[in-house]
Amino acid sequence: MKKLSILLMMASAALLFSCSSDSGSKPTTDSNVESLEDLPNCSKNREGEKSMVAEEGREYICVDGEWIRYSSIVDTVETEDDLPACRPKFEGDTAYVSDTTSYFVCHNERWRWAGYVMQTYPTADDLPNCTNKYVGIPAYVEADEAVYMCESRKWRVIATVIATEDDLPNCTDKRYGEKYYIQDTKQYLYCDGRWQDTSFDFNLDD
Repeated sequence: MKKLSILLMMASAALLFSCSSDSGSKPTTDSNVESLEDLPNCSKNREGEKSMVAEEGREYICVDGEWIRYSSIVDTVETEDDLPACRPKFEGDTAYVSDTTSYFVCHNERWRWAGYVMQTYPTADDLPNCTNKYVGIPAYVEADEAVYMCESRKWRVIATVIATEDDLPNCTDKRYGEKYYIQDTKQYLYCDGRWQDTSFDFNLDD
């Protein structure tokens, strides 16, 4: 099953920003379409996006290049090993794995990773100890308005969170390498002569 890569250049523009302490809550719907034919291409940039298909009255989620029927969370387990067998009758069902704050979707008799729920902490002092359990898992610190990542036994800031692209500062030489996450467009940008668009491979829930 897919694990979060420490390499932050892997694409997934379906970034959802979580300010909720309810780690088992269902992710938000990103868009609404009339029919299955109206769904956009399930590209890497849309990995984890959800769309409500009106004529079916169902939500679909983009996972591994396919739009998969998305159901409510049917189970919460501690680890991936605790997930039940992904049988055909569970097709489209979603499970939440608490130790990695991850969602998995049952599709074609295999559990597929479908995104992270970011934990929120008031200040950096409230972050847990950066042990192996938290390596590669993002966290949002409200006081800093920043995303942190546990790496090499230390929490490091990996992006500043802003509301809109209008809030971006100028990409000057002084800001080379700075990273920002824009909430309204779900973009992850970094400064390299100009603002470059890249993304994480985890989801941030609105």
